[in-house]
Amino acid sequence: MTEASDRVAWHQRAAMIIAMLIVPLAVAAGTVTIDNTAGEIAIEANGATIDEVLTRIGEHQGFEVERLGLAPSVAMSGRFSGTTGEVVSRILQHESHMIVHSATAQAGIARIILFGATETNPAAPAATPAAAVPAAIPADAPVPPIPVVAPEQPTVKRARG
Repeated sequence: MTEASDRVAWHQRAAMIIAMLIVPLAVAAGTVTIDNTAGEIAIEANGATIDEVLTRIGEHQGFEVERLGLAPSVAMSGRFSGTTGEVVSRILQHESHMIVHSATAQAGIARIILFGATETNPAAPAATPAAAVPAAIPADAPVPPIPVVAPEQPTVKRARG
């Protein structure tokens, strides 16, 4: 490589690092308001990412949120209310995720691991304007199933003798 091409490569790497530092600041401009009363929560999100909303809920309910992989978090706006489990399920409806439950955790959730938007709907969860959202999620509303992976069964090999 020549000195000129080394300089160009260095400038490209520097520009990429600067862009990686600036982009999260621009994305993190959303707001999240939480009202936590009588065992239920009400979330008002305005341009916040799913990660930001879940992190704020986790701060109130005592669980951690982690994103694995390179899939970006999607911005969302709207109002969600109900139990912590109901609200989290609605927010994660179109997000590949894993919820680690714990009987000792405040909301029964120890950790949420995010993998990215599902391919069927890469957009943010459909939230309606605050005025159109009922005060609570109806008790008969369907809750998306939580994926469960069965543990791998050990194999036993018998010695021939």
